[in-house]
Amino acid sequence: MSVPFALERFIAELTVQRAAILSQTVLTSLTNQTIRKADKSPVTLADFGSQALIISAIHRNFPNDKIMGEENAAALRADPGLRDRVWELVSKTRLDDKQSEELLGTMGSAVETLDAIDLGSATDGREGRVWILDPVDGTKGFLKGLPYAVSLALLVDGEQKVGVVGCPNLSPSNPFGDVPANTPEKQPAGALISATRGQGSTIRTLSYGALSPPLPLPRNPPNAIPMRIVDILESTSSNIPKHAAVASHLSASWPDSSSYAIQLEYIALALGAADAFIRIPADKDKRDCIWDHAGGALIAEEVGVKITDVWGAKIDFGRGRKLWGNWGFVAAAEGLHGKILEVVGKVAREE
Repeated sequence: MSVPFALERFIAELTVQRAAILSQTVLTSLTNQTIRKADKSPVTLADFGSQALIISAIHRNFPNDKIMGEENAAALRADPGLRDRVWELVSKTRLDDKQSEELLGTMGSAVETLDAIDLGSATDGREGRVWILDPVDGTKGFLKGLPYAVSLALLVDGEQKVGVVGCPNLSPSNPFGDVPANTPEKQPAGALISATRGQGSTIRTLSYGALSPPLPLPRNPPNAIPMRIVDILESTSSNIPKHAAVASHLSASWPDSSSYAIQLEYIALALGAADAFIRIPADKDKRDCIWDHAGGALIAEEVGVKITDVWGAKIDFGRGRKLWGNWGFVAAAEGLHGKILEVVGKVAREE
């Protein structure tokens, strides 16, 4: 009997790995360039190149699936110089394994690259198969050479079935510490973490070629005393003072660690490096983008993490490009979630 979603997970792992290699190429070059989106967040060559590579591979292998990506190619179509630099990156990024590279395929021109980026325009995830991707989550961390994430998830009728998060610069034993030292010359620094619903989560080292051997992540990561809460302290969309109040009520270590990416917070929980993360939005109308959560959330759930919104509702991934049905988040080991949720709810209601 075949394993459900085995091919989808394999292709997703390979394409995220290749996209991570591209992003690291940008990071180590001296020609990086950023632009600004409407919300003032930075976008790099890596965002565009990574999205092009991922979408191209997914569309090649699953041509009838819809794709929802964070970026579009409008800035590249308006700037031929930037377009050509992205195409150069995409055309030169290859896995050092012929069979893996043939599975993913390549693009033949800058035009194909822009068209691939724009295939990520799906708006509805309620029905059918929809891939959700974030080409670089934690761009600010990326620009500083810190851990960041490349994420990809498959939804089927609004439910996560496969999740893959590539984490360049991440050390599994210290997710928010320094970039791993003594990485073998032919192995990029970082980890590739994935899950299929009902099948658990695994971790591999990133590779320049074929996938490295996986190791299963243990279920139910241990809970530390005091409780460790990870956060994104530079976030302007979260109510950081209320996060501090929650931690105080719980006598928790906060921020036990700080990152620049929500996906990395899920990974920290999956690795047992943190016990919880919370998100109380600064604005009552704030709703998170789906690609900030899809993939990493499944990986965390598959090791025993419970995830709800601030009011205890299950996260609804079928509402489109934003999680319109949920406000805020509470993610924690199953044994801690109820206690944290009670405190978060009380603090969130306070004026």
